[in-house]
Amino acid sequence: MGGGAQLAMALMSQVGRRRSHALVGLAVALVAGGCRYHVEADALKTYIKRPETCVEAVTVYERPEDVKRRFVPLAELSLWAPGDMVVTPESEVEAQQRTAATWGANGLVLRHPRNALQLTSEKTVAIFVPADSALAMDTCARVRAGR
Repeated sequence: MGGGAQLAMALMSQVGRRRSHALVGLAVALVAGGCRYHVEADALKTYIKRPETCVEAVTVYERPEDVKRRFVPLAELSLWAPGDMVVTPESEVEAQQRTAATWGANGLVLRHPRNALQLTSEKTVAIFVPADSALAMDTCARVRAGR
């Protein structure tokens, strides 16, 4: 085999190895990052910028009537998961609590029973309950101290 052919074979071998490394990396990324909920948040007209809270401080309500104090709706949350992901009502609620906490919410109104999966057409609402803000701050402080 001539020098040019050997060089071409060596280059093809390198390309093949790089491609296989890229495919392995892609597979790892899909497995590690692909199986998670995606929660989109849309600010509402009543949105006020709030400091982040923590998941533990976000109280979950099934209906707006369940919130016994005045509250301010911050954002509507919509949720979807990859088709091959095993979903549970608990994991859906937790994903939405995480997003609500980033918006400074201390409450989440599901608009459906807590033990049922959310329909794709349903939206939950991240809320701020002013009367519960001190409790939320204390809860998050205790969580941070325990980490």
